[in-house]
Amino acid sequence: EEIELLSKDDYQKAYKFLQKKEGFKDDSFDDYEKEIKVLGKMVVRRKLKPLRKWVQMLHFVDMKGVYKQLFANSTKIEQLI
Repeated sequence: EEIELLSKDDYQKAYKFLQKKEGFKDDSFDDYEKEIKVLGKMVVRRKLKPLRKWVQMLHFVDMKGVYKQLFANSTKIEQLI
């Protein structure tokens, strides 16, 4: 459903990608399955971009909590050393 809402630029990017990767020999863009697959990946990548950035920046880890837990018990530190 989201694929239908993509812009002409997105379709052009998909065409260029398929032309480059798949080695299309003519100017037709008839392979519907490949087109849908590439466009679907574009939609998913765009929707998950904020989540990927969030994970890459480690925002899901409570760093203060990790350090508090690490240094709360000195016997654990001695065991690690």
